[in-house]
Amino acid sequence: MEGKEDFFNWFMEFIACEHMECNVLRAAADGDWVLTQRRDSWTMNGVKVTMELMGSFEVRDGQIVTWLDYICDREQWEASGQMPEGFFQRWASDTVVYEKV
Repeated sequence: MEGKEDFFNWFMEFIACEHMECNVLRAAADGDWVLTQRRDSWTMNGVKVTMELMGSFEVRDGQIVTWLDYICDREQWEASGQMPEGFFQRWASDTVVYEKV
């Protein structure tokens, strides 16, 4: 997705989030890029999903301008029934890119 409107529309899919916790397990930086290994958990519609992610962030002037998440167990998330129908077809791919324009 690109731009503020796409990001906002994606983010609004999470409006039903009852609880979210993100734990950074490891982080590394190289210039403007930061890599994170995370364990994210969130509860939506009464269903809790926990998964490992690798995040890659480009930071300029203190702001994230590119955000890539690599999801290890996307199938688990899809099978949870947590997200609204059509969510994965609208937003998810093998690599989801959030880019500030």
